[in-house]
Amino acid sequence: MLAASSFILLERGRERWAGAVLALTLFKFQFALPIALLYLCWKRWRFMEGFILCGACVLAVSFAMVGPAGAVTYAKELISMSARLSADGQVRYGIHPVLMMNLRGFVYLIGHRLLSAGAIQVITGVFSLAVLLWAATQKASFPLAVTVAVLVSYHCFIDDAALLLIPLAVIIGRKSFWMACTVLIIPELLLFAGQLVPLAIIPLFAMLAYLSKLPDAPNVSLKSFALADA
Repeated sequence: MLAASSFILLERGRERWAGAVLALTLFKFQFALPIALLYLCWKRWRFMEGFILCGACVLAVSFAMVGPAGAVTYAKELISMSARLSADGQVRYGIHPVLMMNLRGFVYLIGHRLLSAGAIQVITGVFSLAVLLWAATQKASFPLAVTVAVLVSYHCFIDDAALLLIPLAVIIGRKSFWMACTVLIIPELLLFAGQLVPLAIIPLFAMLAYLSKLPDAPNVSLKSFALADA
């Protein structure tokens, strides 16, 4: 809801407010930060002003709630459930990369039997950086940034893919129903087929290519979001 509100504000030319609203999604920073990074690369300064100011308030309130000790504990937990995630940790935290529809899940699915955990981290980082660098060369587009954020996010379960309703709304608004159906249906089929969810990034890359070729920033009405949600 917050990300969609940020998109609508952007469409209405209220960039500072759009950035501020996006900063409220920092509780899912793995999505918010890539979007903000792309808008920084696209030199959308008003958007970044709103994001930085509101983000600083969010961080200050969060730090005030837990204090220094809580912040350190949180940082350690993040490391243990990401870079140092073990087989026992997957069970403890309920974090299974093979069920993630992002680049991390894809690299893990393909290489976890052959590569070390460190190698998977490096390859994931290289692929993620490549996608971000490519996106930075494109024209500013919130739907494109959202799609990139899902792909490069380090932690993304299939329920987090609700963010993709934003680019899906754009696609439906452009009458590209075949693309929308592909993005919607394939992840569901892969989920029921077993631990193949990471393969869902294939239609996401197709959607990314489609969004990059749109001639201008699309105007998306609330009716488009309703159709995508349906």
